[in-house]
Amino acid sequence: LFSTGIPEHMSQLTEPCLSSNPCGGRVAIVGGGWAGLQLLQSLREYGIEAVIFERFSAVGGTWSPNLSYQGLHLHSPAWLGAFEGLPYSESQEVNDAKPSAQEMGNYCQKFVDQNKLADKIYLNHTVLEVHYSTTTSKATLLVRESTHSPRQEGPFDLVVYSSLSGMPDTPKIDCGDFQ
Repeated sequence: LFSTGIPEHMSQLTEPCLSSNPCGGRVAIVGGGWAGLQLLQSLREYGIEAVIFERFSAVGGTWSPNLSYQGLHLHSPAWLGAFEGLPYSESQEVNDAKPSAQEMGNYCQKFVDQNKLADKIYLNHTVLEVHYSTTTSKATLLVRESTHSPRQEGPFDLVVYSSLSGMPDTPKIDCGDFQ
């Protein structure tokens, strides 16, 4: 987690905001796996504008075709990998089973579709660098879409790095002595 300094009005939230971004703030999520998707939906429920930058052509992280391998399964029952508000299945037998990577990838896409998140997810977008301004307390990202030239995105109040699987593609973070 790389915080650019959460504005006080965002850090005091206990109830979801009910209108379009009244809480202020803008969040960039790097990684469209399970955690990134759940975070995007949770922030939307709080009225906070957020977007995901996913380097591959599909959501799902470990479960996407880009990172999964033959025989990969969830190591726990499906119900433990379910998103809030979207049971994995109505069947107890299916919920007690350990779904394959393809099944989990499909479930992640179902979550995106059910919650209408697709317009907030930028597929095939690699975050190359994060630049933080101490003057504005905002971050901008240098992002490359597929084979296009890199471009700036932002500003953002908070940048969350939500990517843990495979070889990490950690962006360069330009913030003085920040390590």
